[in-house]
Amino acid sequence: MPLALPADVTVTGVPAGAALFGGNILAPRTAMTGEGSYAEAIAALNVTGLRYPGGSLTEYYFDLAEPDAATASHAETGAETAFIPLSEFMAYAGQAGHAVTLVLPTRDQLSGAVDATGNRLPQIDEEVLRDFVHDLASGTYGEAEIAALEIGNEYWGSGEMTAVEYGRLAARMAEIIADELALVAEVMGTDTSEIRVLAQMGQNYGVSRISDGYAGWEAEEIIADLAQTYPGAGLTGANIRGNGEVNWSEVTNALVRMGFETEAQQEALDGVIAHVYARGTEDSRSYDLDTIHDTWLAQEGFEHLEVHVTEWNLKSSDNLDAESDYGLLQAQEMLEIVEEFLEAGVDQAHVWPLIQNTANALSTGVSFEAITVPGEMFAMMAAALPGKALLDFTPGGASGTEAQDAGLDVHGFAGAGDLVLYVTSHAGEVGVTDLDLSGLLTGFAGMEITLLGVAEGELPGDAGATPRLETRDPGELYGDGLLEVALAPHEILQVVIRDVAPTEAFAPILAGIDAEAGDTAPEAVLPLIDLAESEDAEPPAADDDTQEDSGWGNLGFLLALLPLAGLLAG
Repeated sequence: MPLALPADVTVTGVPAGAALFGGNILAPRTAMTGEGSYAEAIAALNVTGLRYPGGSLTEYYFDLAEPDAATASHAETGAETAFIPLSEFMAYAGQAGHAVTLVLPTRDQLSGAVDATGNRLPQIDEEVLRDFVHDLASGTYGEAEIAALEIGNEYWGSGEMTAVEYGRLAARMAEIIADELALVAEVMGTDTSEIRVLAQMGQNYGVSRISDGYAGWEAEEIIADLAQTYPGAGLTGANIRGNGEVNWSEVTNALVRMGFETEAQQEALDGVIAHVYARGTEDSRSYDLDTIHDTWLAQEGFEHLEVHVTEWNLKSSDNLDAESDYGLLQAQEMLEIVEEFLEAGVDQAHVWPLIQNTANALSTGVSFEAITVPGEMFAMMAAALPGKALLDFTPGGASGTEAQDAGLDVHGFAGAGDLVLYVTSHAGEVGVTDLDLSGLLTGFAGMEITLLGVAEGELPGDAGATPRLETRDPGELYGDGLLEVALAPHEILQVVIRDVAPTEAFAPILAGIDAEAGDTAPEAVLPLIDLAESEDAEPPAADDDTQEDSGWGNLGFLLALLPLAGLLAG
């Protein structure tokens, strides 16, 4: 019996923007251009925006006083490494049309002085910060579009500070950055209004694991003590979960938010950052995004903020099997994460990592050679999804938006007159299903069908599996409103249907999407084919204190004690 896609489909979230498909550039990793370079990886993966110079390495190697240096020294060990100069990065980004997000180091911007609560006070080198922002915004390093400036990376890890310390520091840095951007606009006539200033969300991890100091306390006692110690955070009994435990996510975000005391500091901030490393569950995809909504966007003075995910992927973890939990399974998880971004209204995202030797990399090695199975999935989504909104095939359902059959899910997106479907296999054997599209369309101008699998004889969940990408003939698979889908275990079928003639029920849905998003999808001239008749979520369990998924960031303070070769090896 065919799996019929329902006619009473609804739309959830916001249409996908191209900015969701950015990627991370690690300045010491490989060259920006040339053979084996980031430029080759970016082109192969259809990457849009670029984040530079990386994550945790920024806190140890990036010097705002010398951002154009071709080598960088570790702030604590003195170890030297080659480093993509800022002007080289900006020149490439400007020429290729990539918007850039730059991470600003923060670890060394605190003094030794502490307040009454024992938290260190900011000691910002304001002259260096202002000079950097001025030169960057005025084009000294190149004319690439600047999307955002990110205040630090994982303050609780490589930033080596508490939530209170980071909140105060981020508020003051945001104020300085916003003021300098305004001066550049006023004096030089350069439009800086679209440059976003971003701060990190709070996390109960690492140096900022405040819960460790309250072992054995009752929840009410903890909140009472915190409220007395930090009266500006507004902590109350409402920060205790229904199960009687303290909601540490709410606490740490309140402590970061507390640093933004003045209206000027609040207005200087444009967005909040999350790093989303999923573990194959809905909670691990959505928890931080929901937390940002509740602890930032829903709070007075912060309603204007955007949501930026500057690192994301399936987590590379010892708890996952490199031969069975990655490959096509990771590719499916990446689709689920992107759907979560649309539902949460994420404005910009950068996948991690583009080039790395971790199990979850989109291409592996020290330099670019070829993209992996999840890399192919990312490239497919980046090409097909901008301008499309997520369709909910199960409106009113408890969770999930996909249509389901035994061992098979159908994910749908639509916009700009097109319909995009991803059919994913969860079965342990080859399966064949007819997909009934007649509830959504009566015709179309063109159909493109792409199968993502692995090379013959290789395991579908192997991180090292060779991707197999095949183009299928729609004339052979589609007829009478039915699409024949044959998938081996965990394979993914992408179906892009151009210029859809919608059914009466689907027409207003498609029109509504286009009215909101505009026609942002690239036009394609395709041959016509002969149509036949046709509330209280718990934080996800973490296997360590860090979210950044690389050799640069997994070790927190120990990063400074390792040789560079070890860092690059992951």
